[in-house]
Amino acid sequence: MIQIKNISLSYEKELVLDNISCDIPNGQNICFWGPSGSGKSSLLKLLMGFEIPDSGEIIIDNIRVNDENINEIRKKLAWIPQNINLPVNNTKELIELLYLDKRQQQNFNNYITKLKLDESLLSKDFQEISGGQKQRIVIAAVLSLDKPVLLMDEPTSALDADSVDSLINLILKNSDLTVISASHDKKWADANDLILQLDKS
Repeated sequence: MIQIKNISLSYEKELVLDNISCDIPNGQNICFWGPSGSGKSSLLKLLMGFEIPDSGEIIIDNIRVNDENINEIRKKLAWIPQNINLPVNNTKELIELLYLDKRQQQNFNNYITKLKLDESLLSKDFQEISGGQKQRIVIAAVLSLDKPVLLMDEPTSALDADSVDSLINLILKNSDLTVISASHDKKWADANDLILQLDKS
């Protein structure tokens, strides 16, 4: 269970999140939905401990998110930001960066197939492939880490309609995962169990 309790956040006195609360049961999917500037990405960053709220608290599996506990909490969380800038040039280096073992590498290959990616892409540098292809490779790699909670910021931003369908089938229909995302994509949002509507403060 993830509990977001009365969270407020400001940047330079500009209120971004105002007294936001919700509960996310294990195995449920929730999409943070709202216009640009409504705090969707900020709420994800609060869950990861990248930001500190002005007030309120976040509790993940009965552990409060704070500086003391954040390393333990992050063992449960997989994070895919909107802008994927990694210190690697290709898939081989990505797998080495994430320390995927043989079982995880097999899972990675399975995810690649389910996301309808040609295996020939895996031998190419990231600069040689499209943004959507790179995005799906990174998603497959992060999924292979086998963490119970997946946080995704605009996961469909670089994907075409068929790729969005593949991602929905792979991720949102996986009953073992708790998926928390921020998105402008109505199709993606509607495929979630829950939608948290955020408005500009």
